[in-house]
Amino acid sequence: GGVHNDDDEDSHNNSNNSEDSMEMQMARFLPFLQELCNFVLRVNAVIKNCVEQLAYLYHPKQQLYISTYKNVCMDYVLDKMAQTLTILVTLDIIIRDNEPLLKAWENYKKMIGYMRTTPDSMGFESDKLNDFQHQIVRLEETVLSHAIYANCISQKFGVFSKVASHLSSAYEQIVRQHQVKEEALKMSKLMVQQMRVVSANRALFEEVYRYVKYLTRRLRSELKGKEVHHRHTVVDLFALYGLANTLFTHSAAQDKKLYKELWSVQHELPLVHLTGRAVWYVADFMRVHIPYIGKTLDPPFHKIDAS
Repeated sequence: GGVHNDDDEDSHNNSNNSEDSMEMQMARFLPFLQELCNFVLRVNAVIKNCVEQLAYLYHPKQQLYISTYKNVCMDYVLDKMAQTLTILVTLDIIIRDNEPLLKAWENYKKMIGYMRTTPDSMGFESDKLNDFQHQIVRLEETVLSHAIYANCISQKFGVFSKVASHLSSAYEQIVRQHQVKEEALKMSKLMVQQMRVVSANRALFEEVYRYVKYLTRRLRSELKGKEVHHRHTVVDLFALYGLANTLFTHSAAQDKKLYKELWSVQHELPLVHLTGRAVWYVADFMRVHIPYIGKTLDPPFHKIDAS
C-alpha cells in the first residue's frame, strides 16, 4: 500500500514539474535560439552582400559589365542563393507550426515581465535585466516571429553597411572633412547614387529574371514528364522569385504572365514536404510574400480557401 502511495505522489510531483518546467525548458533552449539567431543574421548578411556584388557586376554603366559580364550567366550563384533562401523558408514553417514552442515562448516572456516589476526581490540588477530584455526582443524579431524569410528579402539592398572599395578614398576624405558619418553620406550625392544600384538596376533585373524563367520552364517540363530534380528545388524557385519581386520595385512592373504561370503550378503540385512535419504550400507562400497586383488567378482564391 505504501509503495502505491509513493507512486501516486511521484506522479503528482511529475505532473507539477511538467507544468512548471515550460519556462525552464525555454531558458535551457535560449542558447540554441541565440545560435539560430546568429545564423539567420549571417545568412541575411550573405544574401545582402551577394545581391550588392551582383548589382555592381551587372550594372549598365560599369565597364566590367559592358566588356565581360553582359555575356556571363550567374546560374551557380543564383542557385546557391535560392537554396539559402529555402533554408529560411523552412525555418519559418518549422517555427510557425511548433505550437508548444510558441506557447512556451509566450510564457517565458510573461515571466520576464514579472521579473521586470520587482527585479531587486529576485536578485537581478536592473541594467542586466534591460540587456536581457533587449536580447529577448531581438530573438523574437529575428527568429520567433516566423518572419525570417520576409526580413531577409526586405533588407535595404544597395545601402551598404561598408563602403565599396572603389568609393573608399573619396568617402574617407569626406569623413575627414565632416567627421560625422551620416553627414558624409549626405554630402556626396554621387556616392549615394552609386550605392543605390539595386532596385532600379535593369541589367541585374534581367539576369535574375532570366534564371527564374529558366527554372520555371524546367519545372513545367518535369511536371509533364519525369522529375529529375528534388522537390525542394521548387521551393528554391519560389524563394528566389519572392526576393526578385521585392527587390526590383523600380525596374519593371510585375510580370503577370510569369506570375500566373507560377501560381498555376499548384494544379499539379500544391505543396512540398520539407522536413519532419514542415510542409510548404504554393498558394500560402505567394499570397504572403508575392502579392498579385492583378485581379484574376487560376485557381482562384476562394477555391483554395475552400479546399
